[in-house]
Amino acid sequence: MPTPGGDLVRAMAGGDRAAFARFYDRYAVLVFPLVLRIVGDRAGAVEVLQDVFWEAWRGAAAYDPARGTAEAWILTRARTCATDRLRAVRGAAAPAGDAHVSHEPFETLVAVYAVGALEGDELAELEAHLPTCAVCQAALREAQDALSRAKSRPDRSWRKYSRSSLVLLIVSRMPP
Repeated sequence: MPTPGGDLVRAMAGGDRAAFARFYDRYAVLVFPLVLRIVGDRAGAVEVLQDVFWEAWRGAAAYDPARGTAEAWILTRARTCATDRLRAVRGAAAPAGDAHVSHEPFETLVAVYAVGALEGDELAELEAHLPTCAVCQAALREAQDALSRAKSRPDRSWRKYSRSSLVLLIVSRMPP
């Protein structure tokens, strides 16, 4: 069954810039809190948000609605981009021989879980882990609160900044 998000992604695959703008408007409010939770700083989260939607524009033709909703597709991209950035930043800042064990995999999954976009083995692993982990329980509450705030009162300033930057970036890279 076609979904509004899936229809937008298909239109994006055909080069429809207006569909991209509608897709961004529809999903940035869900993606930004997830990215901010993972990255931890607003400026970095805005950069990752731009990367996520740029990749969505470029990779729209690869979207397969049989594998999941457009929401799950964009949130998975967001989690991957944010986690990659976090690893790059931590890798650059970590001293050699640092034996710190990261709790990050479950914490980032919690953010995707909060919006209902986690599936398969990751869903099963997280649901088994959650009852035993106060850190992940707190991260889930934090993600749910951020999502609730984003849905009720989205901060339009970052959306305008990010969208204008994205539009300029995409238009500058598109052939005439």
